[in-house]
Amino acid sequence: MERLNTLAENIRHVAGLLAEDVLEPDPERTDWNGMKVRVDMVRQGLDKVLDGLSGALEEADEAKESDLKGLVRKRVADVAARTAALLHASGSREGCRRLLEKAVRVSEDASQRAELEAGLAEPEVFCRFQYAAWLLGRGHFEKAGALLKRVVKDTRQPALKTAARGAQRGPRPIKAAPSLFTLNGCGTGLYGKRDHAPDGSYVTTYFICLIFIPIFPLKAYRVRTEDGNSYQFYSQEPLGPVTRWWQRLVLASIAGLFLVSNVNGYLNSPERLARLALEEARTAEATLPRDQAIRRYHSVIDAHADESARRQAADAVVRLSLVDLPTPCTRDTTEAVGRVVKSVGALSFSALSGAPAARFGERLDTCAREIGQETDADARAALTVVEDALRVSGKTPALRERQVALKRTLADRLVKEWPLRALALYVELPRPGVAGRGRGHHRHLRRGALSVVGGRRPGGGVEEPPGPGQVAP
Repeated sequence: MERLNTLAENIRHVAGLLAEDVLEPDPERTDWNGMKVRVDMVRQGLDKVLDGLSGALEEADEAKESDLKGLVRKRVADVAARTAALLHASGSREGCRRLLEKAVRVSEDASQRAELEAGLAEPEVFCRFQYAAWLLGRGHFEKAGALLKRVVKDTRQPALKTAARGAQRGPRPIKAAPSLFTLNGCGTGLYGKRDHAPDGSYVTTYFICLIFIPIFPLKAYRVRTEDGNSYQFYSQEPLGPVTRWWQRLVLASIAGLFLVSNVNGYLNSPERLARLALEEARTAEATLPRDQAIRRYHSVIDAHADESARRQAADAVVRLSLVDLPTPCTRDTTEAVGRVVKSVGALSFSALSGAPAARFGERLDTCAREIGQETDADARAALTVVEDALRVSGKTPALRERQVALKRTLADRLVKEWPLRALALYVELPRPGVAGRGRGHHRHLRRGALSVVGGRRPGGGVEEPPGPGQVAP
């Protein structure tokens, strides 16, 4: 077995060189010129391995060790592939190709030959895979995992993709044993046994459990049972096929429930229901009579709390109601104005605020201006319109100014014949307005009031007090 021992020693020598930190097979390194001596040592060592391979295989034949021949070929091909990756990283693309070709001829293992042939087809991806394997051997699992993901993504060779995925799922050392704790059967624990080893260890799955029932698999570990319920943990292992699908099924179920909950929440959300009701009302506006469309918009405001939809529905009610308003307005059309005010006044204050209230106030202000104040009857009709608008849409400045102007006009006209009624109107005016009228009005009011005895006005007869909401006869 001399030649076999010599070959084994040469293989260990080359493997030791390849494991050195200074020969990290990173293709992005820029200091390879300073590593020529070490790289040449690896190349020369591999030449000795390849030169002694045939003699070692003959010796294995003489010993009738057929399995040993396969193991020797596989080991030599592996060292050649790792050396090829080193040459590729250091810039020797041709040297890498020649070594991979020799490794293919040496190996008799089908899966290994497939990987080596994939390396010939995609040398850069193959050398990245070999670099990831070097990192795994040094314990740099995070960086190795990122490289393996790139290999899986970039390669088009099935054998290389399979090898990279296998390396991703390989065992990993653990820093500490996981927590095994249950309270009334709820917590975490180990369940199942598989992949038994001669040393008595086996792979078991770490589960979240509920009432001692395993619910969700978290990880798998290689352990060995000691002293009944205690375990010695060796490494983290990949989940088995069944538990992996179980994990995916549970995660998919949780994601499905979350999706269904979100979809249901969206479908039944107040904003969406209000928006749909508003769209239905707009459709009704295009196909139904105006009064029915107004009722549809009223139902949107009454049934929904979404402020945006309520304001839009209120604006539609105002717009449709104002269609019935005559143009131009006269004192004979106040009944039609009242119907419009009644329709709009049924809206809640919160829905009518903002743009709908401004639209309604502007239109009634225009109506009051169209009625005018040429006669007392015109002024009273215009004042009624303005006060209705103020009651429904709020005290907007333009309407308030028009109300003050109309009351002042009526008071000026009534001061001689109906002083008490004029006084009632003046009292309702803002103080600066009353003061600004000067002494003339106060003199008229004083004379009229002093001449009234027992409720008699200057021209004789009794002045009846105005009725509710009445400003002048």
